[in-house]
Amino acid sequence: IKAIENFIHFYWNSDDFLEIIYIKSTLPSILTFANDSTYEDALKSLNNMEDLIDDLNTISDNSANMDW
Repeated sequence: IKAIENFIHFYWNSDDFLEIIYIKSTLPSILTFANDSTYEDALKSLNNMEDLIDDLNTISDNSANMDW
């Protein structure tokens, strides 16, 4: 059990896993992105994941500011 707890702690506190970076961004899961391979493409590299997060944050900010 201790080994599992250590792994969970390591996993959630690491930025080595691209999916954790997305989860920590607090952006919502978008089901169509799972269907159209957007998430799959983002998980191929750190740069791809950061681009996806930046794009989604920009869209969210623009919507909140009504800056379409």
